[in-house]
Amino acid sequence: MSTELPFPVYLPNCQIIDCQTQQESYTLVAHSIDKQASCPLCQQVSSRLHGFYYRKPTDLPISDKQVQLRLQLRRFRCLNPACSKRTFSQSCPDWLPAFARRTNRLAHAQRSVAMMLGGQAGSRLLTHLYMPTSHDTLLRLIRKWQPADLQIPHALGVDDWAIRKAKTYGTILVDLDKHKPIDLLEGRTADGLRDWLKAHPGVEVITRDRSGEYARGAREGAPQAMQVADRWHLLQNLEQFLERLLTSSYQRLRQLPVSQAVPITQPTPERLNYVMRDYSKNELEARLASRQKRVGDFDKVQQLRQAGMSISQISRQLAMNRSTVRRYAYAESFSERIQRPTGHSMLTPYLTYLETRYQQGCRNAQQLWRELCQQGYPGAHNQVTKWLSRRRNEQVSMTQKQSVTNSSPPHQPPADLPKPPLDLPTTQQLAWLMVRPVSLLEETDRQILRHVCQDSVMNQVYELGKDFAAMVRARQDELLDDWLARCQNCSAGLLQQFGVRLQQDYAAVRAALATAWSNGQTEGQVTRLKLIKRQMYGRAKLDLLRQRVLYRC
Repeated sequence: MSTELPFPVYLPNCQIIDCQTQQESYTLVAHSIDKQASCPLCQQVSSRLHGFYYRKPTDLPISDKQVQLRLQLRRFRCLNPACSKRTFSQSCPDWLPAFARRTNRLAHAQRSVAMMLGGQAGSRLLTHLYMPTSHDTLLRLIRKWQPADLQIPHALGVDDWAIRKAKTYGTILVDLDKHKPIDLLEGRTADGLRDWLKAHPGVEVITRDRSGEYARGAREGAPQAMQVADRWHLLQNLEQFLERLLTSSYQRLRQLPVSQAVPITQPTPERLNYVMRDYSKNELEARLASRQKRVGDFDKVQQLRQAGMSISQISRQLAMNRSTVRRYAYAESFSERIQRPTGHSMLTPYLTYLETRYQQGCRNAQQLWRELCQQGYPGAHNQVTKWLSRRRNEQVSMTQKQSVTNSSPPHQPPADLPKPPLDLPTTQQLAWLMVRPVSLLEETDRQILRHVCQDSVMNQVYELGKDFAAMVRARQDELLDDWLARCQNCSAGLLQQFGVRLQQDYAAVRAALATAWSNGQTEGQVTRLKLIKRQMYGRAKLDLLRQRVLYRC
């Protein structure tokens, strides 16, 4: 008999005859209404009953309870005497595959959660959604999913991503028209991209970064396609060359004469710096040893470079990072590390007053603290005590009586002594200022650039870099040839190398300035890929990762 259920449940070709309610689940008893079926081997239709059998798959939950099905299905005899299959059972391929322990709709829901969250996280969430299963089952569901047939894209984005940072890499391919990834390749070589393009002919536009491997792979795999260099990478390459050039001449720039209009601060006296703690003796010795090691590495790189060795050879011989080797090789002299600016605290606005009172002979921390409180200082006295202790240590050669009674200002160095070098921004910051649009620069940044441009070579470099950045942002391809000619006449050899690199990739660079295509979409897909990869912890194998990246709800 049929049982009236308080909720709709659809079981194709089946009739529900009972609903049993347990504490945490429903059990729906149903039987098939089809009285004949086709033999799966010979396709002969049979209605001759052999017997019955039961299946107990799991279905989607109802409200806050799991659903267990108990299906009664028929088994038939095959009427074809030549068929080797004597009996066969009914099947429900549309919603319950053979031997399946869950319905297709439940498997689809579980797989969607697994694709979004991965195995472990998906298993935990499905428990709260009343569709519990193990993380291994979710991984099997992910691997069983078959993506739709690939349609050859008109525009293809290519970029690399790290499977294991600095060890192994992969390549992501993105359909720029449909805004979705279409494949993941192992490695980032020209051969892998070439083979994929030959297996999928018809791509007309290929956007990429400045990688020579991808350029060669695209040229060999799809010679008819237009290659487009990414504009962001063009600006990044310019900034990298500028930073390398600034590193080699940084010490010279710090010795340039200072104009009164340039608000570049001289190094602040130590007594006006407020630090949270003093460095211990061991820390100071470690810093000194680190500096001596860097000086030794710098000398070794300079010697090997003068001997004619390349950057890669020096990097392998000295077991040093190529970026460090390149920075040392192009530097005119050893560059000291830029000291980080002293952090601000509640005491910082009152340091000038404290120094004035100290010169007047006041050495009482409590007295100084009370005077600061009258001026609005909200802190405790221990910070004042710490500053006073450090200030006293600067005059350890003087007796306490002399330091108290001597109210004259401290000794000033002679005027003919060389001034300390200027606290210029770092090379990274200067390179960034040189490629930024002039309209976005603050007045302080412009004054810093004017100071740096006192050097004739840096002035020429800045003008070329500014013009190139403006040309890329405005996509003015008609100015490229003139800029390359100016670049070859530049006094800076490194900038000439940058122009040569652009000339070698001329067609792709010209297309980047003449068309609207870019690799921005691909970079965004790489960010999504990294998120998925980190969600999977240590199980982000390429086959599993590929399934999740290509999946679309």
